[in-house]
Amino acid sequence: MKVLVLRQPWAQLVVSGAVDTVNLDFGTDYRGKVLVYAAAEPMTEDFFDDIPVEWAKAISNEQAFGNIAINQELPLDALVGFAELTGCEQGESQAFWAGDPGLWHWTLQDGEVFDAPQQATVSGAPFGECDVLEKAMPTHEKAQMHYPMLEGTLMNVKLSEAEFWDMADAEDYSFYVDMQAPYTRELFADVADVEKMPVKRICFRHHDFTTEREVKQVAYCAEKGEDGGDATGPSRYGGEAIYDYVLFVLKSRFEA
Repeated sequence: MKVLVLRQPWAQLVVSGAVDTVNLDFGTDYRGKVLVYAAAEPMTEDFFDDIPVEWAKAISNEQAFGNIAINQELPLDALVGFAELTGCEQGESQAFWAGDPGLWHWTLQDGEVFDAPQQATVSGAPFGECDVLEKAMPTHEKAQMHYPMLEGTLMNVKLSEAEFWDMADAEDYSFYVDMQAPYTRELFADVADVEKMPVKRICFRHHDFTTEREVKQVAYCAEKGEDGGDATGPSRYGGEAIYDYVLFVLKSRFEA
């Protein structure tokens, strides 16, 4: 069966359905189902510094919401799932995840995640053959993606395990502004509307565990650099973009 080798976190993002385009320095005429193999090399420490700010914020949110594992916990050197390769084109593209027009933009859709990472023999990497047969693939399923949802004045947020346990006594909670994401547009139409969000309480969830906190204030903020100015990085649209986020100041459990 055809297999595409990708470094993390791209491999996990593709099979979870969070990313529908990857940028490679070669193309293919093949269309159809492909296995996705996570390369052995882990994420580099400067991974988020080397990609557009818009991508960095979107991926960070996927990790914060528990949709993919955090950097150190992503599986390596294993099959993680599969997706349908529906297109491969070079040149300018409006697709959110399409990068340098000199690269080939591989469109991958309908990803599914294996219940557990699988060892396999791969030949012809980064795009070659795998000894796994399509009729005998490991158990798999569509990833269940979770995003903040506002119900009246209550916002439900599913978190990764690490973030969830911090929320019991945290002074605040935040996530990056990603105006390309549907969940952002459902919460506010524009960053100018952030502080008008009617959030009074947040219910944080992780599997069957929940903890609820009252919200004192909602604010639109930007990360600060060492010089005290707004932290910026390369934008996919050219120039620089800021690392902006929504901040929820939480009421202490001991406050009246």
